[in-house]
Amino acid sequence: MTARVRGRLLTLAPLVLMAGLYAFLATRIGVGVESGGPDETARLLVPKAMLSGDLLPSGYNPVTVMNWSEYPYSGNYSYAFYPQLLGAYVTALFMFVARVLGAAPAWQLVAARLSSAAWGVVGAYFVGRTVRACYDREDDGYVYGALASVLVGFWPQYAFLSAYVNNDVVGTAGVAMLVCALVLGIRQGWTPRRCALLAAGIVVCALGYLSTYGFILAAIVVFIHSSLVQPGRSKAEAWRSVGLTALACAVCTLPFFAVNVVRYGDVIGSRVFEEQHLAWVAQGNEPLMRPYDGSFWSLMLLDPFVSTTLRSFVGVFGYMYTAAPDVVRCWYWLALLLGSGAFLGATRYRKSCRDPRWRVLAIALLGAVAITVALHVWRTLNADYQAQGRYVIAILIPWSVVSAFGIARILGGNRLALGLFAVAYAAICVGTFLYITWHFSWPGIFVGSEEFLAMVIP
Repeated sequence: MTARVRGRLLTLAPLVLMAGLYAFLATRIGVGVESGGPDETARLLVPKAMLSGDLLPSGYNPVTVMNWSEYPYSGNYSYAFYPQLLGAYVTALFMFVARVLGAAPAWQLVAARLSSAAWGVVGAYFVGRTVRACYDREDDGYVYGALASVLVGFWPQYAFLSAYVNNDVVGTAGVAMLVCALVLGIRQGWTPRRCALLAAGIVVCALGYLSTYGFILAAIVVFIHSSLVQPGRSKAEAWRSVGLTALACAVCTLPFFAVNVVRYGDVIGSRVFEEQHLAWVAQGNEPLMRPYDGSFWSLMLLDPFVSTTLRSFVGVFGYMYTAAPDVVRCWYWLALLLGSGAFLGATRYRKSCRDPRWRVLAIALLGAVAITVALHVWRTLNADYQAQGRYVIAILIPWSVVSAFGIARILGGNRLALGLFAVAYAAICVGTFLYITWHFSWPGIFVGSEEFLAMVIP
């Protein structure tokens, strides 16, 4: 067996294992507040409308509005108001294949959830590919790349998001794709293939989740700068690559935003979404969206918002109902913090920052992280109080890349130690979910989910 074949098997092994974990969770996650996926009901109604023949559904389509028997048209919520429909199209495709194969409604829901599993595996793969690209020795790249994939793929909250229908994991996969493209472009030069990967990452973010838009801005800045200063490349060639990449992104994304402008006069859909909720409240119903009633400093210093968000960033599941044990959360925070600390303290990485391209990348990604966190805080203060770590889960991507380098440094590059660490890291994630599904008796989707299935499966 050649070194390259061994490396590819090493890359594939953690991806297969995490796919198995996500598939298991897709059958064990329920539909209630204790074990269900937040917002999954409303998210599933958009692909339901697509499978019913409305290929570009409107938020005014009653099919896309949550409609529990005891709470008719709850909050007038419809995610079809937003142009971020890529996840819904992929989910609809998975559901369509399951229906063609004659699957029962419960298994069609499993298929829908497997679309998120696919996004989760894609994100973990590109995190590993990013780290692998930073090593000259191919065998080192495969080892440390597999470690990076494990760090993100077996992060408990990331695994949970990869097992039910949501847009958070779609946008996070897009972030992994564009970060990988930026690192490849800086280190190995901007080829058409790498420009295409960057465009794909931007498109997935743009049509995936609004919270990742800070990373789009960062990618644009880094791409233009690194293209213009790439050694041996003319300015004309650089601008041609930038223009063609921008054109590809525009062709894939702008039609969805244009539809929003024509339909609702709202380019991103947030305003019309809020208007529909206010119309629900005006009918005498209790508001389902409440912003924080206080100042920014009160939110940061007096409210449990920060601590709750940090807890759920690692592992609080269901509708913020079931938490991973404290010792588990401490383990994951320790791994990430020690890894990133070791990275920042390494001389070789400080030296690499002398190259302006890497320096711009670092500053831009820090800015993207700050924007992601700021959007979460802004939404809490102005739209709806949600102390949920999933809204900032995209920052796990660059953080895992950095931590992989740091952990490799802490362990001195010892292959056996790295392997044992990766196995322990993944095993703790798997064990946590086995414990939670057993201890809290998660029913899965095959028990007591008849009304839910009738509402979300066409």
